[in-house]
Amino acid sequence: MQADQVIKQNSQSRRASARYFGYMIILFMAFIVAFLPLGAHATQTRAVLIIRNDPGGPLETRIKEIKNLRATHTQVRITHGYCNSACTLYLGLRNTCVSRDVSFGFHGPMSQFYGLALPPDAFEYWSGVMAAHYPASIRAWYLSDARYTTVGLRQLSGRELIKRGVRECH
Repeated sequence: MQADQVIKQNSQSRRASARYFGYMIILFMAFIVAFLPLGAHATQTRAVLIIRNDPGGPLETRIKEIKNLRATHTQVRITHGYCNSACTLYLGLRNTCVSRDVSFGFHGPMSQFYGLALPPDAFEYWSGVMAAHYPASIRAWYLSDARYTTVGLRQLSGRELIKRGVRECH
């Protein structure tokens, strides 16, 4: 009788273990099914930065921001008003698009003291830094023309930039 009870208990124990194992497999599969779509969706969703009426700002600050945007694959949409000075550096990001009616204001590197020109070597260096953040077609124009504007801005419309190969926002 005792042997029969031990066999019966072992049999019940094995069934309980098998049931527990089955529940764990079901729970694991449910977890995968429940969270897989979220993970897949999250990898497809990217951050979007919308630029409107941006006057620019310190070059070093904007370059750091652009490095971060590039690393995070953030889409940049320049859609309304104006984008001047350091704001124009967004144009070199792969995920940037512009609207036709936005006004873009370019200028060359300037001293922090208004009206005081940079020494020639500093002017060349900072011109190169800025130009490196533009697409090739804008870079060539900037280096041959806009960088020599140190008082005021050299204006281009989004429409003109689109003709030069910058992606249009839709």
